[in-house]
Amino acid sequence: MSQQHSQATKCLLVMCGLPGAGKTTLANQCLSCGGAAGREECSAVCFDQVEHSAEEWQSQDSKDFQSEAWKKARSTALTMVEQQLSSAAAEKGATQHLIIVDDNMYYRSMRHTCFQLARKHQAAFIQLYITCPLALALQRNAARQGPDRVPDHLLIRMGTLLEAPEPDRRAWEANTIVLAAGSALDFSSSGAMEPLIQQFMDMWKGPVAAVPSAEAEEEARQASQAANQGSRLHQLDLRCRRQLSQAMQHLNSNQDVDKLAVTSVARKLNLSRQAALAALREAEESQAEAVFHDQLASFASTCNGLVATSKSLEGL
Repeated sequence: MSQQHSQATKCLLVMCGLPGAGKTTLANQCLSCGGAAGREECSAVCFDQVEHSAEEWQSQDSKDFQSEAWKKARSTALTMVEQQLSSAAAEKGATQHLIIVDDNMYYRSMRHTCFQLARKHQAAFIQLYITCPLALALQRNAARQGPDRVPDHLLIRMGTLLEAPEPDRRAWEANTIVLAAGSALDFSSSGAMEPLIQQFMDMWKGPVAAVPSAEAEEEARQASQAANQGSRLHQLDLRCRRQLSQAMQHLNSNQDVDKLAVTSVARKLNLSRQAALAALREAEESQAEAVFHDQLASFASTCNGLVATSKSLEGL
């Protein structure tokens, strides 16, 4: 990678996509390509590795998702990213330093945090989004072993909540490369990485511009909105799933209800839950709180209606 005068000396490359999309494989290929060519310094922070280390502190008997441990591990990983951004400025001999953030980054607010780190340390910022059908992600995930395998219900939830980059709508996401997972995503052969590297270089220009003071408050407001949106989606998903679980327990306990009918009801409730999340995701910020409560009430009504007529579900 040859440096241009307008280029920043360091660049933060943020991966985004479902587990199994191929992010870590591609990150490792980027590291090998840069190191072998000797044209720049490359390093990476793999959030999964940090999170797995944190899980070792938890009880080995626990199979449940450890929310607090996960949050602490992500904070540690972000600190590592910032340390690499900071130390890159002091390193000699490398004309450029590429720092790869290897994570799912399924909430936009997660990626914006990295964008802010790039701005703070005067680095360029690029997103690499690997699209992947949920069925393919589940298939690849099933072949994984040990801590590398994500519980299916968490992967499905992540697929529902994933907020894809919007480079045409959000200026800070303008430098986004989109690749599709699958057999075509193979950069292992000699020279196969060159087109992708060229895309990096086309986007690797000056550092992220500092925010003028007049815009700082607006950016903080937008970041807060993104975080609030992610939190609302998470809470709506959790509460809908809880109501769905209670409804299914009631139906399964009713010996008069045909099992095929129960399966049909479960499918319809899941579709209703996904529709509720979609409605909230598309809501304007000023209406988001009202939409949250409306969708929650509507889903509860759907669940209660099906439970109330459970004795006649054989005809569904």
